Amino acid sequence: MLEYPRLVVVTPDGPVPWLIATRLTAEYDTFELLFSRRRTLRVTIDSPVLPLVHDRRGNLVVPRFGRSKRSPRDQTATRIDIRIRDGAISLDRGGVRFGNIAGNAVALLEPAHTTFRVARLSGVSQMRGRPGSIRAEGVAVVSRGRMRFDPLYVVLDRSRIRSAIDWDLAHARVVSSRTGLNPLDLAEVMRLLDLAPVTRGSLVGEVSFTGDPTSGNAAVRLSGTIAGEPVDELTAQAQLVPGAVRIDDALARVRKAEVSGSAVIETHGALTADVRLKNVDPGLLPWWRLPASTPHGLLNGDGRIRAIQAKPYPIATVTLDLHQGKLGRLGIERGAVTARLGQHGDVAIDSAWVDTPGARLLGSGRIAPDTTLSFSFEAVARDLGAMDSLLRPVGMEAGQARVTGSIRGTPSAPDYQLQGVIASGRLKNGMAFDSLRLTSRGHLGPAPSGVAELEVARLRAGDRPLGDVVSTLTITDKIVIERFRQKSGDTTLALHGDVRFKGRAAIVTLDSLTLAAGAREWKSVGTVDASLEGEELKISHLTLATDPGRLDVAGSVWFEARRVGARATLQGIDLSRVIGSGESPNAPRGIADGDLLLAGPLDDPDIQANLRVTRPRFGGVSGDSLSMSLTYAPGAVSVSEMRWVAGRGLASLAGTVRPRLKFQDWMGALSRGDHTWTSRVELALAGTTESLDLAAFAPIDTSWSSLRGIASAKARVSGTAAEPILQLEARGSALALHGVEADSAEFSGSYAGRRLTLSRLDFMRAGATSHLEGSIPIDLALYGGRRWLRDEPMALKLRMANADFGVATLFVPELAASAGKLNVTADIRGTPSRPVVTGSLKLVEGVLRIAGRDEVLEGLEVEATFDEHRVNVTRINAREGRRGRLSGSGFWQTAEGRHWGNYEFRLHATEFTVTDRETYLFRFSGDFRAQDATNPEGMEVPRITSVAPATLSRGELTLDLSRPREEPNTPTPLLYDIVIDVPRNLWYRNLDTEVELMNGQLTLRNEGVRDLVLGTLEVKGKYYIYSNEFRIVSGRISFTTLDRIDPDISIEAQTTVAGPGSESRVIYQTLSGRASQLKVHLHDDDPRHSESYLWKVLTIGQFSSAGTEVSTAEGVAPVAGPDATLPVRNYLFRNAERWLAEVGFIDTIDLKSGTATGPNTSGNPIGLLGVGKYVTPELYVKYSRNFSSTAEQIQSLSAEYRVTRHLLLRGEQIRGKPLSPAAGGTGQTVAPPQQYNLDLKVRLEY
Repeated sequence: MLEYPRLVVVTPDGPVPWLIATRLTAEYDTFELLFSRRRTLRVTIDSPVLPLVHDRRGNLVVPRFGRSKRSPRDQTATRIDIRIRDGAISLDRGGVRFGNIAGNAVALLEPAHTTFRVARLSGVSQMRGRPGSIRAEGVAVVSRGRMRFDPLYVVLDRSRIRSAIDWDLAHARVVSSRTGLNPLDLAEVMRLLDLAPVTRGSLVGEVSFTGDPTSGNAAVRLSGTIAGEPVDELTAQAQLVPGAVRIDDALARVRKAEVSGSAVIETHGALTADVRLKNVDPGLLPWWRLPASTPHGLLNGDGRIRAIQAKPYPIATVTLDLHQGKLGRLGIERGAVTARLGQHGDVAIDSAWVDTPGARLLGSGRIAPDTTLSFSFEAVARDLGAMDSLLRPVGMEAGQARVTGSIRGTPSAPDYQLQGVIASGRLKNGMAFDSLRLTSRGHLGPAPSGVAELEVARLRAGDRPLGDVVSTLTITDKIVIERFRQKSGDTTLALHGDVRFKGRAAIVTLDSLTLAAGAREWKSVGTVDASLEGEELKISHLTLATDPGRLDVAGSVWFEARRVGARATLQGIDLSRVIGSGESPNAPRGIADGDLLLAGPLDDPDIQANLRVTRPRFGGVSGDSLSMSLTYAPGAVSVSEMRWVAGRGLASLAGTVRPRLKFQDWMGALSRGDHTWTSRVELALAGTTESLDLAAFAPIDTSWSSLRGIASAKARVSGTAAEPILQLEARGSALALHGVEADSAEFSGSYAGRRLTLSRLDFMRAGATSHLEGSIPIDLALYGGRRWLRDEPMALKLRMANADFGVATLFVPELAASAGKLNVTADIRGTPSRPVVTGSLKLVEGVLRIAGRDEVLEGLEVEATFDEHRVNVTRINAREGRRGRLSGSGFWQTAEGRHWGNYEFRLHATEFTVTDRETYLFRFSGDFRAQDATNPEGMEVPRITSVAPATLSRGELTLDLSRPREEPNTPTPLLYDIVIDVPRNLWYRNLDTEVELMNGQLTLRNEGVRDLVLGTLEVKGKYYIYSNEFRIVSGRISFTTLDRIDPDISIEAQTTVAGPGSESRVIYQTLSGRASQLKVHLHDDDPRHSESYLWKVLTIGQFSSAGTEVSTAEGVAPVAGPDATLPVRNYLFRNAERWLAEVGFIDTIDLKSGTATGPNTSGNPIGLLGVGKYVTPELYVKYSRNFSSTAEQIQSLSAEYRVTRHLLLRGEQIRGKPLSPAAGGTGQTVAPPQQYNLDLKVRLEY
C-alpha cells in the first residue's frame, strides 16, 4: 500500500505533478511473485487525479519515459488487474473537469510487450452549468518505446469518438494518429469546453495528428450540419507551434459556397484569419437568420479577421475586399468593407463601398446592442446606361445621378430620408429628360407615413416634347395624387385624384383613370367614386369604356367580415379587343353583353351571371350566338341554359353542379392545378345538339380538315367530376372524314365506373351496315391520367357487311389510301393490351397504297379468321398495274411489349413493279416472306426476305453512282434481304448514259442502317462524252463494298471521230476503279498521239492534220489546209466546259468544231456552242449558236417538258441567215429567217 503516490514531470519551470492519488493498494501472492513465470497482481487506485496543465510558454506538460532494459532471459509474464475509484481529470484551460471516474483495466506485462485493456472507464462532469458524462475503453500495447492505442473509444452523451494513436514514450509525442468522429455533437462539446455562443450541430469525419502539442501537424476532414446548415465539406491542415495553432489550406463548402484560407489560433484566445470567399449567396448565408427580402447573389473576395475571445461576445475586426460578383441585380466589380464587432454584440460598419457598372455605392453605420439602426448611404452614378441589371424594368441608355439618404431608429419602425437627382437622362424606349428630382422622407414600420415628390423637367419622346411631369404623393390627413403615370411594357395606367379622410372614412375621388394595353384602352367615364369606412370598401361609381363597349362596376367589400356585394354590367364589348391576341386566328371573338352579381362571403359568395355573345368564335369554331345563364349559391351551380346556335344547328346544356367545398377553395385548387376537388363536385347535367354541322369543328385541328356531316345527340351526366356517369344517344348523317363516308350513323351507350358500354354503334352506307356493341375500359374523368385502360377487361361484338375498307386509313396512319368491301364477324374479349378475338374477315374489291409509296394494290381480296390472339390470313390476292399479281397467306398475333405484334406473311409476286419515280424502277417475280423485326434503334419495322432468288424482268436505275451516299447512318423503316437474278433488261440511264446490266445476280440488303447492293453484272450499251458516242465493247460492274453503294467498274468502249479529209479514226476509252473515284484513260491505234491530245480531239470533234497543230508563218497568207486558228480554238473549247460549269447556273454544255466548206474555204469555221438549264426537274431549256460561216441555222432556242414518264413535249425556235459571198453563198436567203418546230415524243417500254 502506497499513500499519496504521485508522478512528477520535471520542467524548466520546476517539478509539475502529472498524476497523483490518495492511495495505491496492491495484492499479490509472494511465492508466485518471486518464483513463478506467470504472476497476477490486483491493484486498486483510490482518487487518482490527472491535472493537465500548461507551462509558462503555453506548452502542455507531458511526461517522457525511457526504455526499460529487461534481461533477454527474463521470460516472466505478469497480469495486473487494475481498479480505479473516484478519479478525476482536469484541464487548466476552460475549467474542464470530470470526476467520479471509475473503472477497470488489465495490464499484461510480457517479455516482448505490455498490453493494457481498459474494459470500461466512466466519469461525470464536475463543471457548474455544464453537465455531461464521459466513457472510455480500448486497448494499448507498449513495445519498443512506443504505446499504441488501437482502438480507443471515447463516448460522451451524444458523441462517439474512435482513435488509433501511436505514442512515442521517450519523446512524449504522437508518431501517428487517426481519430474518427461518428458523430461529434457540437453543442455538447462547446458546452463542456465553455465556448459561447453554443452552436448546435453534428459532424462526422476524421482527424489525423502527428507530433506533440508544441510541434505537431494535424489534418481534418469533416461534414455534417452546423446550426441547422448542411456542411458539405470541412477540411484543414494545422500545425501546432508553441503557444499557437496554425491552420493552412482550410476549406468549407456550404450550399455551393466555398470559404477557404488560413488562420492562427493562439492559446491565450486570439484569432487571426485570412479567408477567401467564392460563390457566397447573401440570401442563403449559413447560420444567419436574415430577412426574407435579403437579395440573392454570388459574392467573391478576400477577408481578414482579427478576434479576441471575450464574454458575452468575442471582439473582432473584419476587413473584406470584394471581387467580381453580384448581389441581387447589383453587379459588383470590386468593393471593400471594414467592420467591428463589439463585446456587447454591437456592429459598427466603419466604411463600405462597392463599384458596380456605372456607379459607386458607399455606406457606413452602426447597429447598437439593442438593435437600433443608424446608417447613411450614398450612390454616385457616372453612367446610368451601364446599370441596366440594377434599374430593370426601367431601361436607361444614358444619364448621371447622385442619391443620398439615411435610416435611423429601431428596426421595426425607423425613420428615413432620401434625396436623388438624375441629369441628362435618356431611356432606351426613346424617352428623355433634362433632370429628374426625387425627394422622400417619412417613417417606416407597420404604420408608415411620408412624403414623396417627383419632378421631371423637359420630358420628351424622341424629338417630340411632352412638357414637365410632376407626381406628388403627400401622406398626411389626406393623400393627394397630383399626377400619376405608370407604364409597364405596352400597358399604361394614368390617374388623377385624391384620398380624403372624414372621421373613420377615407373618400377616394379620381377625376380620370386610363388603362391602355397596346391598342386597347379603357377610360373612365365621369369620376371614380369610392370610400373606405371601417372595414367597408365601397365603389359607388366606376365606368370604364373601350371601343366598342363599356363596363360598369359598383359594390362593396367588407374586409373583416370578408364579405362582398357587387354588380358588373357589360355592354357591347368586343371580345377580340379584351381577351387574348386579336391578331391570332384562334383568338376569342364576338360582341358580349351581360351582367354579373356577387353577394355574400368572399370565400363563398352567391353569384349570378348572364352573358350573351353575338357572332362568337372560340378556338376557330364559329357560331351565330352564345347565351348562358347560371347562378351559384354555396354548394350548387345551376345552369339554367347554355345555348350555342350555328346556322340551323344548336347545342344546349342545363343542370346543376354541386361542389362540396367553398367557391374560393374551388378556384384556388383550379389555379394550383390541384385535381382533388373533382371527387367533391357532383354533376347533374343534360346536353342536347340538334342538326349541328360537324364541318364547323374542322378548324380545331388540321387532322379534322375533311370532317363533314350533320349530328344530333342527347347526353346526361351525373356522378362526380372524378367519376362521371353518362348516358348518350347520337345520330348523324352524310358523315365524312379523310375520304371515309357514311350515309348515317347511330350511337347509344353509357359510361360508369371507368367503362363505356356501347349498346349500339351502327354505320350505314349504300345499304351496308356496320354494327358494334359491347363495353370497353376507358377513363373519362375530367383529369383522367390514363384514358385507355389497357389491362382492364373488355367485350365487343363487331358485325360489318360490305363496309367501306377506307376506314382503315383512319386507324392505321401507315396507309395512304384504302378502299373495298369489308365483311367482318368478330367477338372481342380479353384486355386492350391483349385482346382475344374470334371470327372471320373477308375483303373484296380492295384498293391499298402504303404511305410514301407509289405502288397500288387493286382488286385486293383477303380472307382471314380470328383465333383468339392470332389472325390467320388464308388468302391474299391482288393486282398491281397491268401485269403485276400478288398472292399469299400468313398470320398476325399479339405479343407482349410489341405495338405491331408478331406476324409473318408469305407472298408470291408476278411481274410486280416497285419504284420511287426518281431513281429506280424494278419489275420482278418471286416468292417473299414479310415478318416482324426490330431495327438497331429498337423500333418495330417489317423485314422482307426472298425465299428463293427472284427474277427481274425489267429494271431502270437513274441514281448517280459517282456520288455515293455519305450521310450518317440513320434508322430505316424497312429491313430487307432480297436476291434477284438479272438475265437482262436492267438499264442504267441518265443524261449521258444508257447502258444495260445483265447476266448476273444481285443481293439487295438493309439491316436497319444503310442500303447495300452485292453482286456482279455485265455491262452493254453506250454513253456520251463531249457529244461523242462511246459504245461499250466489254464491261463488268461489281458491287462488293459493305459500307456503301460504290461499285467497282471495268469497261472498255470506243468512239469514231472524223479525221483529216474524209477518213475516220477510232478512239478507245477504259473506265476502271470505284464509281466514286473512277479512272478514265484514252488511246488509239497511233502511238504518237498522247492522251491529252486525244482529249482535245474529243472536245473539238475531229483530228487535226497528221496529229499536229500548224501555225502560219509571219507575213505569209493563209493557204488551204490546216486552219491557222485551230490551236486557239482547241484551247478555248478544251477549257470552255470547265469555265462555264464554274458559273453555277448552267447544267449542260455542247461544244463542236466547224469546218469551212464551199468555194471559199477561208470562211470562219468556229463551230457550235450550246448551253442548257433544268429550270425544274421536268422543264429543260437550251440555247445554241453555230459560229460556222457555212451554217444555215445560226441560233436556236428549245424547251422540253416531261409530261409523264412516257410522254415528252419539245418545242424549238430556229433563226437562220443568208450565206455571204465570202462563204460561197449567192446573197440569197437559203433558210427561212425564223422557224418553229413542235415535237411530241412517246417512250415505249418493253
